[in-house]
Amino acid sequence: MPYLTLYRKYRPQYFSQVVGQDEAVEVLKREVAAGKTGHAYLFSGPRGCGKTTVARLLAKAVDCENPGKEGEPCGSCVNCRSITSGSSLDVIEIDGASNRGIDEVRELKEHVSLSPFSARYKIYIIDEVHMLTDAAFNALLKTLEEPPASVIFIFATTEPSKVPATIRSRCQHIPFHRIDASLMVPCIKDIAGREGANVEERALWDIAREADGSLRDALSLLEQVLSLGGEVSSERVRALFGGGSRKELERLTSELRSDRKKAFLELEDSFRKGLSGGRLLEGFFSVFRDLWIIRKWGPDMASHLPLAEEERNFAISESAFWPEDLLWEGMEFFASLMPKARWGMRSDVVLGLLMAFFERVPVGESDPGDVENEVALKREEPSRDIEKVEEELVTPEAEKEQKTESLSVGAASGKLSHEAWKHFIESFFPDDVSLYCALLSSEPVINREKLCIVFDEKDRVCFELCKIVRNAVKIAARKEKLEGVSKILLCCGEEETDTEASSFPGMGSDSPGAPSERPKEKSEKVEIRRQEARKTGKTTEDGSSSKVEDLKGVMSLFDAELLFLREEASENGENGGDIIE
Repeated sequence: MPYLTLYRKYRPQYFSQVVGQDEAVEVLKREVAAGKTGHAYLFSGPRGCGKTTVARLLAKAVDCENPGKEGEPCGSCVNCRSITSGSSLDVIEIDGASNRGIDEVRELKEHVSLSPFSARYKIYIIDEVHMLTDAAFNALLKTLEEPPASVIFIFATTEPSKVPATIRSRCQHIPFHRIDASLMVPCIKDIAGREGANVEERALWDIAREADGSLRDALSLLEQVLSLGGEVSSERVRALFGGGSRKELERLTSELRSDRKKAFLELEDSFRKGLSGGRLLEGFFSVFRDLWIIRKWGPDMASHLPLAEEERNFAISESAFWPEDLLWEGMEFFASLMPKARWGMRSDVVLGLLMAFFERVPVGESDPGDVENEVALKREEPSRDIEKVEEELVTPEAEKEQKTESLSVGAASGKLSHEAWKHFIESFFPDDVSLYCALLSSEPVINREKLCIVFDEKDRVCFELCKIVRNAVKIAARKEKLEGVSKILLCCGEEETDTEASSFPGMGSDSPGAPSERPKEKSEKVEIRRQEARKTGKTTEDGSSSKVEDLKGVMSLFDAELLFLREEASENGENGGDIIE
């Protein structure tokens, strides 16, 4: 008897033997059992997930002479045996990649009208149907829409998007999915046992992960390992793949944290023995992903990961030593390097970049909390925003500064609650949008009954805007919205400004910076004086020019304040313009 590869030797002969495609199998079994089989099916899914196998099982089920109650073929009748052996004349398998032209489809149409030889249905299985040409698809349309009653079409494809919509709409589209590693491991373990091999479970998990959802690939890899001897072990899997097994990556992950020199030497040796950069990066990404999930959502998440028991225990213990944000950055780093490694990046470059990244990890077996603190010191702290104010803790140094009366930035001793500060800032919106936006970049610090609104040096422009007299007085006028605050200061670096009106010299009802509204009578007088000045071209009663009076009028209308005035030279070379007192 000729030798058969494992995936052919152990191909499922019943629906119940199909692994990982429960939904698709259940639909087909119910249709067969109810006698409501469709005239055309489209099976789509990744390679090696069972599309062609299920197509053959469907052919056996509809042509079986003694079908079971649940739609299962009996497996022992003439039709079942002939379909299993591939000798049935009523089940025609066509490779769409090599028979893709219109001539082949025309020949198929000529035979479709012929009656089955011995079975109830004539079944056409066209694999990789997306490879057919547009002309071939068009020639197939009418036959596919109204085929003879004794014909069933089954199309299989890995790329359903390339199948024309006119074809898809005439078929029952049944999607197949990648097979989970946790489902593949028991299957390949059973097959390895039937082959008389000694099995190490971790090796089976490495094979299942390498297969990437394809059971056919997993059986092919198992067959290669078995060809090295009657044992399936991690060492033999490592020899087959050239390194990068899960066990090896777990050891390297710990060493990159505790003994970086040893990890470098091991990685260099693995590259020298043939380990590819792409495979190593993919493996590290998987390890970091598992550590990140456990670190973020707790050890209970380990049971939901596709890991062996020993691998779960490692992930739970190792995750405690890695900060969550560093694990996330690691995944981004590995993902960014993967395409470059696949396109031929030198292995020594990959190794150098890896070691440079892991230099951010503190060396030594430290307490997990210490590790996070050390990593935070080595990285640039992000700018603080309002959402983080209430989460920050008061340091012992700040508590000591509470005893002093100074309210500079360095003397910050307390924090205002987030809700109170948010309510205070929002009270300026929408009446004064500029002041509202300026305060968003500040941070509140409390010392006894004084509130210091602290601005960073990079936000000095916001500080300068707030210290303008009218804005400072507006801020001080709202201190009653903050319970227990008697005074508000504006702080930036070493500079402090009191917001109380009494701290500004000359503050009164007639001063330019006064926040109160100007009397209507004065505005009317200014307008009359301005109009007279325009007519006569002379100065007004107080001796100032009409231009200056116009400027004063505008300032009075908008409650504005003059910050500075630059003199410009006149045409005769003398300084022109007037300075407002």
